[in-house]
Amino acid sequence: MKNYDNIYAGERVCCTCAHYYQHYRKGKKGYFEVNCGHCVFPRLKGRRPDQSCEHWEEKPHTDEESK
Repeated sequence: MKNYDNIYAGERVCCTCAHYYQHYRKGKKGYFEVNCGHCVFPRLKGRRPDQSCEHWEEKPHTDEESK
């Protein structure tokens, strides 16, 4: 399974942005990431994880990420 957050860690791209929501697909062994998602700022629009725009904002850190 790809984890775009790890692949693009430290880069200003959609998958590391607070406004980006990753899309998933259900397979026989569970859900997996697909190469698309959507952005909700300033309006709803389709995006790939490697795209970026002037509205990029760092995701807030969670307790699980610090483990």
